[in-house]
Parts: sequence; structure tokens; C-alpha cells
Amino acid sequence: MTGAFAVFMIYGTRGAAVAVQRCWPVLVLIGLPFFSVAWSTYPTGTLRGSTTFLFSCLFSLALAICFPARAGLRFVIRVMTLGCVLSVVWALLLPRVGVHQATDFIQNVHAGLWRGIFTHKQGLGVFAGLTFGLLLFYGSLAFPILIMRVGAIACAGACLWGTQSATGRIVAITMTASLFITHWICGFRPVVRRIVLRALVIALAVALVAFYFGLLSFVPALFGKSSDLTGRSEGWWVVQNSFAHSGRLLLGGGFTSGFAQDMSFGLPIDNAYITKLMEFGYAGCAIIFSVLGWIFVAGMRLLFKTEIKSAALHVFPASLMITLTFLCITETGLMEKNIETTLMILAIHIVLVEREPSSYSRPRAIGERPRDRFTRSSRMDRVSGEKRGQVHSMLVH
Repeated sequence: MTGAFAVFMIYGTRGAAVAVQRCWPVLVLIGLPFFSVAWSTYPTGTLRGSTTFLFSCLFSLALAICFPARAGLRFVIRVMTLGCVLSVVWALLLPRVGVHQATDFIQNVHAGLWRGIFTHKQGLGVFAGLTFGLLLFYGSLAFPILIMRVGAIACAGACLWGTQSATGRIVAITMTASLFITHWICGFRPVVRRIVLRALVIALAVALVAFYFGLLSFVPALFGKSSDLTGRSEGWWVVQNSFAHSGRLLLGGGFTSGFAQDMSFGLPIDNAYITKLMEFGYAGCAIIFSVLGWIFVAGMRLLFKTEIKSAALHVFPASLMITLTFLCITETGLMEKNIETTLMILAIHIVLVEREPSSYSRPRAIGERPRDRFTRSSRMDRVSGEKRGQVHSMLVH
């Protein structure tokens, strides 16, 4: 149903075909899972997962194409806020559904923690963290009325508190800091801005390398978690060692094929980088992370030349990619049916539209009245003619 609605929206939007072609990173991310069916260890599961991801991308792309950039971002943030509001209602009024129970068949270790409208507290935690960070920065865009804005932030904060998700809190901090810091940097002169943004990229790369070598193991302890991320880092070592002897280093086991679960021996992976390596191998991962790297670099280049009046919108793509870079360390939400996919496609569309605004016009959505440039020109000519007539009368008299 979602896929049919997305196709209808895209088909009914004039100029959508050109817009879809311009969003080539999305097409690459969609096509690679379908190609992996050819070598998948579980072809049926891979085909099913690829189709689900396709529909998710089409729906997100339809939102991006049918709305102007600011309106699309406003709409998504409002929907995310609604998800947090409903999660609060579920947790308080329907605790048997919205809160983990000790009698749950699985994940009963999280008894008492909120899961809201999601199936797991971690899903709500990450969702609320993203919503909280976006609301702190784009709150006035999404909710111009102050009391509604405060209420929205309170609901997202309540979900963060109810889930007790360390990942959700890190996501909220990272998203908020990325948006405000990059926006602050955009206030510098272009030469200084380039230097500071490049220094920021280097600092992020150093932080990732330091985390890989265990130099930042104290950070999880600040959020009440063990330095090995509740045993995840040990599972990562086991999975990578198993994969090294699997004979599928080049292409992996196929998208969502279950190959990663086979390699993990039941241990939690919860790492998007390792999961994608299991699914697509080194060749596929080179393509995927090249595309993601392009999105990040394109977002940074957009900041190099942005004007301060447009900076609030232009900081979104780079800030989102910074957040997803760290989120992928402890979550497997990359290229799945979730809010991260929608936000990433929105970021891609913003980059493509805003970096060449003169050569890329937004397609007209269904029901939208066309803007006739000839009619507008005629109106301007008529006004100019009236002014010329007034001047002529003054000269005659």
C-alpha cells in the first residue's frame, strides 16, 4: 500500500522523472540490494527485504519531491513529533502495550522501560533522540506557536527518559550539537569557514579512529553503559573473525539474507558497518559508503558557499550524516525501513536542489496551481506600462 501510494504521488508530480534521476544516490542504494539476490544465501529473504527497502525509499522520495525543502523538513519533523506524542500516550494509558513487561516472551530484561508505538525501547530511543535534536534547532519552523513547540520538545524528552536509551541520548546530543555548531560556523567569512569546517571533519575522523582503537571507551560509561557496549564489542570481534573465514569477503551473503546472523552465532551485532559488510562484502560496502561519503561531502560543500539566510536549511544534510556516522556504530538501521532512511533521502534532495537552485526547479505536486511565468511577466509589463504612462503625462503637463 505504501509503495503504491508513493508511485502514485511521484507519477502525479510533473517533472518527477527528472527529479528521481537527479537523486542518483538513492537509486544506487535501491539497486544494490536487488543485485545481491544473485549471490544471496537466502534469495527469497533478500528479495523481500529489497522490496521493502524500495517502497520505503519511494515513499521518502515522494515526500521530498512533492514538498519544497523547508516544507518537507517541517512535515517530517511534525510527523516525528506525533510519533513521540503517541508513544507517551501508549506508555501512560496503555502500559501493557507501550511498556516492556517482565512477562514478555522476548526482551523481558527491559521490563519497565518505554517502547511506545514501537516494538522495542531502542527503536523509540533513537527516534526520540533524532526528534529531540531536530526540535531544538528547527522548533520554530515546525511549530511557530511557542506552547506547541515546548510541548513537542517535552514529549520527545519524556520518551528519551522513559526508554533510558544511551544511544538515544547520544543521538540527541550529536544531532543538536551538529546543527548548532555548523550553523555557527556558517556565520564566518567564507575563507575562515572553509578552514573551520575542514578542521571539524578532521576532528570527526580522529574521533572515529580513536573509538575503533578503544581510546574513547570511557564515553559509554558517562551514559551508564559498560565500556564494551553491553558485550557488543566482543560480538563484533567474533563476527568479523567468522566472516574472514567464510569465503564471501568480496560480495557478502546478500541484503538481509540472514547471513550476518549465521556468522554471529546468536551474539548481538548492533553495528551497521559490520552488518553491511556481512551483507555486501568489501565490494558492495565500497559502493555504499562511497555514496554516503558523497552525501556528506556534498553537504559540506553546500556550507562552504551558503548565505546566512539559508544556512539553517543547508546545515541539515551534513549534520544528519555526522549523526548517522556515530549512530551506525551501535545500531543497524542503515538501509532499513525507518526514519533514518527518510531523513537521509530528504537530505540528498536538499543538497541537489540547493546547490544548483537556478538549474533545478522543484516539480509541481498534485493539485498545485502552476506558476505561469508568462502571466507574471505580462503583469509586470502591465505595471511598467502604467508607470510609463504616468511619467509621459507628467512630461506633457
